[in-house]
Amino acid sequence: MILALYSAAVAGAQSGGGDRYVCNLRDSGGSTTWVSCGSSAGNFLYTCDRYGCDDAEGDFNQYLADDQCNQIQEAGECPEPIG
Repeated sequence: MILALYSAAVAGAQSGGGDRYVCNLRDSGGSTTWVSCGSSAGNFLYTCDRYGCDDAEGDFNQYLADDQCNQIQEAGECPEPIG
C-alpha cells in the first residue's frame, strides 16, 4: 500500500468521487502531505518524499485528518495544495 501511495504522490494525483478522496494538501521542498478520506481504513494523513511515505499517527493527527476530510466532503473536491 505504501508503494501505491507514493506512486500517487509522485504523479501528483488528486482524486475524488463519492465519499472517497485522496488529496495533496501541501507541497514543500520535495515533501508532500496527503490526506486519504473514506477508505475502509478510515481517514489518515501521510507525508511522502523521495524515500517513501509515512503515515501520521496519534490522536491529534487523526483529529486533523477527520476535520480535513469533513471539509473536503462538504466541498465535494480536493483543495489546492499549499506551496
